[in-house]
Amino acid sequence: MAAIIDIDEEIEEDFWSLANEYVNNFIPRRPRVFRDRLNPLTELDEEDFRVRFRLTKSLFCDLLDRIEPELSHSTSKHGGLLPIYQLAVGLRFYASGSFLVSCC
Repeated sequence: MAAIIDIDEEIEEDFWSLANEYVNNFIPRRPRVFRDRLNPLTELDEEDFRVRFRLTKSLFCDLLDRIEPELSHSTSKHGGLLPIYQLAVGLRFYASGSFLVSCC
């Protein structure tokens, strides 16, 4: 009987040592950062817009008007991307072949 109690005590000691180690090494989460999304139609001039998306602003607006119903969400939960940003991201990918903004 004494051996069973010793094993339980060893398990309990291991548990508490692991719990103490976890508490001592706990790193709190970083706070969530919500960044403002810039509207490319207002933030970029015509030339920069054309270089970035390979379309003029007027063509972009026409295309957005045509496909906006397909891109709209039925609910505003979870902060989904607005259709203007969905189109901008898609066109940027097609224009550059990458999601990264090129430096050159």
